[in-house]
Amino acid sequence: MKDKKTVENKKKIVLSAVIAMLGVCALVICILAASNITDISKFMKTVLIASGCIIFGVAFVTAIILDRGAGYFECQRCQYHFTPTIKAYILGMHFPTKRYLECPKCGKRSYCKHRL
Repeated sequence: MKDKKTVENKKKIVLSAVIAMLGVCALVICILAASNITDISKFMKTVLIASGCIIFGVAFVTAIILDRGAGYFECQRCQYHFTPTIKAYILGMHFPTKRYLECPKCGKRSYCKHRL
């Protein structure tokens, strides 16, 4: 039986992916609608595109917060478990399961593995 925390973290990751995808879909739909509807004013097209961008931005930030909060990161050097700040999480170079972060315990920068 899986640990309750692990299941909750996996749900957060799936939810963050769904929210990000919905944000991208909303943006694409708004852009396509603005470019294909010919009988509306330029102002309305701008409003439509701007609303798609706002929806995308909110979805993107929500997905980042959920993904960052799911599980923890493990330092490669000292095996310390930590959750990075939002700034460090966003700015850290990354692969699908690792991010280049600074460990709060040893102070070294390394590719820390994302663990659930």
